[in-house]
Amino acid sequence: MQDTNATGIMGAVNRGVLENGGTSIGVAPKFFDQPGILAKDCTQFIFTNTMRERKQKMEDLADAFIMMPGGIGTYEEFFEILTLKQLDQNHKPLVILSTNGYYDSLLSLLNGMLADRFMSEHVMTLVSTAYEPMAALSQIESEQTK
Repeated sequence: MQDTNATGIMGAVNRGVLENGGTSIGVAPKFFDQPGILAKDCTQFIFTNTMRERKQKMEDLADAFIMMPGGIGTYEEFFEILTLKQLDQNHKPLVILSTNGYYDSLLSLLNGMLADRFMSEHVMTLVSTAYEPMAALSQIESEQTK
């Protein structure tokens, strides 16, 4: 398994948070607990039994969600939160961070679904897009003050 959390984007986020005096909470299923996989130097680390429990714990702990460049699991987590927002079961800000246009194809897909009437215009108001990290944070702050 690739060393995605310890040295990948989530590892980088964790290191940046800790280096700047912040706190981080890691959440992973027990079966991920293998050498080189997890960045266990988080302020707090929570193990779950399943991926579903992991997602629920992350949803409960989060103030907002930023979809950063990632793989298939990132897409799955994004669509779950977007679906919950559509069903009025989650009200936390959701931002797609399309660094270097990484998620432009996803945005095109969503706009195609809208054009083909498989999704309402309302759904597109539930998520915002940013191309720079500070813009993503600004969008979250402005949504939280509404």
